[in-house]
Amino acid sequence: MLYLLVAFVISAISSLPLFLGKQRGAGVVVLALGTLLGWWFLYAVAAGFAGPMFGPLLFFVALGSSGAVALGFILNDMSDSRRGSGLTIFLVPVMAWLATGGILFYSSGMVNAPQYRALVGDMEKRVWTQDVQPKDPAHVRLVSYENAVYLARKVVGELGTVGSQFAVREDALTLQAIKGELWYVIPLDFAGFRAWLNTGTSVGYIMIHAEDPNHQPIVKQLPKEKQFVFTPGAYFGNDLIRHLRLDGGNLRVKLNGTHLEIDDDGNPSWVTTVLEPSIGQFGNKVKGVLITDPVTGVSQFAPLGEVPTWVDRVIPRDLMKSYIDHWGEYVHGWVNSWWGKLDLTEAENPALIYGSAHEPNYVTGVTSQNAKDDSLVGIIYTHTRTGKSVYYEIKGGATDEAVGKAVAKFQDVQFKHLHPGSPQLYNLYGTMASIVPLVNENHAYSGVAIANINNVQQIAVGRSLSEAVRQYQRILGTTGDLAHLEKEKKLSVVEGVIARAKQDLTQNGSVYYVVIEGAKQAFVGGSGEFPLLPLAQAGDRVKVEFYASGESVVPMHSFTNQSLPIEKSKAEAATTERKEGSRDANEAKPVRRNVEERIKNATPEELKKLEKALGK
Repeated sequence: MLYLLVAFVISAISSLPLFLGKQRGAGVVVLALGTLLGWWFLYAVAAGFAGPMFGPLLFFVALGSSGAVALGFILNDMSDSRRGSGLTIFLVPVMAWLATGGILFYSSGMVNAPQYRALVGDMEKRVWTQDVQPKDPAHVRLVSYENAVYLARKVVGELGTVGSQFAVREDALTLQAIKGELWYVIPLDFAGFRAWLNTGTSVGYIMIHAEDPNHQPIVKQLPKEKQFVFTPGAYFGNDLIRHLRLDGGNLRVKLNGTHLEIDDDGNPSWVTTVLEPSIGQFGNKVKGVLITDPVTGVSQFAPLGEVPTWVDRVIPRDLMKSYIDHWGEYVHGWVNSWWGKLDLTEAENPALIYGSAHEPNYVTGVTSQNAKDDSLVGIIYTHTRTGKSVYYEIKGGATDEAVGKAVAKFQDVQFKHLHPGSPQLYNLYGTMASIVPLVNENHAYSGVAIANINNVQQIAVGRSLSEAVRQYQRILGTTGDLAHLEKEKKLSVVEGVIARAKQDLTQNGSVYYVVIEGAKQAFVGGSGEFPLLPLAQAGDRVKVEFYASGESVVPMHSFTNQSLPIEKSKAEAATTERKEGSRDANEAKPVRRNVEERIKNATPEELKKLEKALGK
């Protein structure tokens, strides 16, 4: 009834020009038709009335009243001033258009550029390699979005009558961490009005293991009493958004990003983000989320900052992208955004990843607005539950598009007719590496590629993640780019006798694996970095420095063969010393930048403590 009442008010105001023009018959017709059509439209789209324009209502009044004036002139009666009210017939549409234009102008970036740029929030600047935890290779998303949809559709097609009544709800698909593992959760929704009419409830959802492409999809067919009554694809009062609007009273807010998540007890719930305009009609900010029971429709509002930990996605992906776009567009104000265009940047599509402790983050590459530029200027990590962002400045890293093109052109990928999925950026051996799932022409998983975004020619391809990681390690070993894996450096030293030594030929040269008696890991290095490494053999006594990473195979930081009576010339010794000094200096740069940023952002109390510590 609420939508009917709103439609009546809009139609009544819109038809005023006809009544003022003494065209009461036409006014009654417009009022009646406008009420019916408006009611149908508002109900169909489950409209909300957020912002000073009350959603679309003010615009509808302006449009409807203008149409009424035009209709009056078409009837060729309102032009007769003796029967009309002169200029008063234009009063309603003129006022409505002025109000609409005024609010839109007030809401625009022309007068609110700083406010739009600030929507992303305060972003702390940090050093990427010193701050971002390396990714555990056991918890990387190997199943792409396309592959997950393919698997879900395939399993639905095998469900017989269920498959004919229900369809995969792609727009509600979400990646989440469930009991320490990454899963896609894809709800099954009604295949149409007839399916809804015949069944009344949705049978459940599908879970796709995001880490293991060989894991069979799990179909959660719920018992009748636990099947979903309220879904985005249901009809009338069971439509989820309409239910939240009319029965939940969420009319003066915007609702976005409805998806299904599983709580710690294995119970599914709909999660819908609640937004509120902060800059006139626009500039949406997250207030919190509505957590809705799919069976009873009972909703609980959780404000931002108080959202349960099992809810992984509070900030919608498209909202975060718009924030970063505004942040880069209005870097020097509104005029510069279209005239000077100095330092303008734009966001890539945010990628959802899970870092240490399975904390969900959007990773968004930032690149210039130059269409010919395919390199990054920075990366932004945004916690999807809190909205807190951190900016990492980089120079020259390849964009997701450039990585995708490089992987697609890689010889092994082209030969097997494979296609790259969406890249995921991780800290792998101290390098910024994109891990890219590979799919075949049927969107089935067929391997994984790893590309160094600072040098997209360094690409490793494997049938599994572990195979690709080892290949990537070999590539870095031949180029001397191997770095530490841990967030904090822990340089260790091992001395002993070589038990085994093995050469491995790669497309980029040779790498050498060394096993030392008593050591708990094997060591790998390249001849380009350590010229005497190819001469090492079992029985030699050696000294190896390395960064303890906990892996079974770790890269060498330095290598000395104590069994070889080979002395370096003074020039060679000086060159080696310069190399080591340069390497240590390069490794120290991120530490220094990180310390500088931390000092810059330190509180007065922290600065006093630092001064006191330095004084000692």
